[in-house]
Amino acid sequence: MLIHLTTGDFVAYDAICTHLGCQIHFDEEPIKGWEDRRDNLFCACHGAVFDPINGAVLAGPPPRPMPKIKLEFDTNGDIYANGYESGLPLYGEA
Repeated sequence: MLIHLTTGDFVAYDAICTHLGCQIHFDEEPIKGWEDRRDNLFCACHGAVFDPINGAVLAGPPPRPMPKIKLEFDTNGDIYANGYESGLPLYGEA
């Protein structure tokens, strides 16, 4: 999941929740109680909420932050995902 932050920076995360592996959504209809925070990452399965800036768990049952994807930029401005920068994917190793 590639996110263009309001600061102009780009970040990317594994789009699988670190709780039980459901898909994470950005800027979807927020879960109850988070209506004023539409810019977060949400997991509809069990109500997890993650911070899009650093992948930290803000609410819900996930035991750890979202794994961050290492990004590389070429001279044309193209963006490439190149493995994991931090954290572990839900299944397997980084």
